[in-house]
Amino acid sequence: MSITQVPPMIQAPAALAQVASVVGEMAAGGWWRVGESDLGEALAQAGRIRHEVARLEAHAAAEAIARGLPAGQGMTAVDYLVKVASQYAPAPPRGQAIHTARIAETINNPSPGVENTLAGFDAGLISTSKASAIIQFHHEVEPISEAEALATTMKTINEGATDQVQPPDPNDQDDQDDQVDQGDDGDAAEGPGGPPVRRCGWTDRQLALLLRRARRTIKPPKDLEAEENGQRIRRALYTLPAAGGMTEYRVFLDPEGAAIIDATLSALSKPQPAEDGTPDPRSAPRRRADALVTIIQRGVAAPEGTPQTTKAQVFVTIPLSDLQSKTNGAGITMTGQVLSPETVRRMACDASIIPAVLGTEGEILDQGRDERLFTRAQQRALWHRDKGCSFPGCTIPAQWCQAHHVQFWAHGGHTNLDNAALLCQRHHTHVHSNDLTATVTPTGVTWHT
Repeated sequence: MSITQVPPMIQAPAALAQVASVVGEMAAGGWWRVGESDLGEALAQAGRIRHEVARLEAHAAAEAIARGLPAGQGMTAVDYLVKVASQYAPAPPRGQAIHTARIAETINNPSPGVENTLAGFDAGLISTSKASAIIQFHHEVEPISEAEALATTMKTINEGATDQVQPPDPNDQDDQDDQVDQGDDGDAAEGPGGPPVRRCGWTDRQLALLLRRARRTIKPPKDLEAEENGQRIRRALYTLPAAGGMTEYRVFLDPEGAAIIDATLSALSKPQPAEDGTPDPRSAPRRRADALVTIIQRGVAAPEGTPQTTKAQVFVTIPLSDLQSKTNGAGITMTGQVLSPETVRRMACDASIIPAVLGTEGEILDQGRDERLFTRAQQRALWHRDKGCSFPGCTIPAQWCQAHHVQFWAHGGHTNLDNAALLCQRHHTHVHSNDLTATVTPTGVTWHT
């Protein structure tokens, strides 16, 4: 007579209830009895359990979604997970439920681009949040990307985000009595020489930055241009009354606008200790608010209307090939904003932007300087010559325009009147987007449209 082993998930409710009870008893306290090494190992095993529970939630949620349980209750997958996970404990953060639902739905409908992501998640080498971010990235760009380019990008992303785990060196520890085989999940358990050696992949923040850059480099130029135009259109500033006689401002900016604001606020909001060394008592939000007021005060009080500080500049790192439009790439600011090469080229005309141009090996070929910007005297001369925006049919006055390099500065154009034209913001963007040229004479500008 043979005895059939019952799969563990058949006994899941009772087994998990027992595990929860045991963990609950340990969580009650009394940890002062535990030695330091055991205390650290307990925390390490708690971390392991945390990820295993995340895997359990994802696969159980995948089955629930496949059976239509959320839809049967008239709920989204996320709402369903929040509801059922809060029966015996406080409700999980909605963001956590979103991650779980995204992974669960991908388990049910995997695609070649995310198979390695799911494998890394199941092996305990990619966290829930990173797996969710990679899956979301793939879903967003798959419909508009070339298959080969997307496959290469996904390979790079998965390799960078995945932890690397190596068995310990037996020579690192004399006591090798307790030997435990490596687990099936790919995460080596403690054995000869102590715990396994784990080299962590990118952090969530690093991954987010790389994904933002990848979104821009993998999208076709037309789609990227449409996205940037849409982001620029959605710029908004709202003024709302707040308690205590205060006023609340809410601002929504595209990457270009955010890069300028971040660079300026960062330069003026650093802590300012007193003369005796006493630390600045202001909180970070207070310092940023003070910096914003200072910026505006300087702007309206400056004789030329253009207050400057060398620290309030946008620093962008970008490969030379991207800057010259030979490839579809991106520039990254010191505050983490990802800008398309088109935006970097346009900002180089009139913004206080310092581009660090890199060669094929990542070496700095050129560190740009502010001197490429048109001087105030040159701008006045352009006001007199062009009278306003030089683009055909535009009536924007000269004081509202920007001095544009007809031969782009990024392409070697000089900062002189023979290579300059006044353009309003809208036509400045249009000229850069369409790579338009013009003929400049001492009396005006003729655009070749």
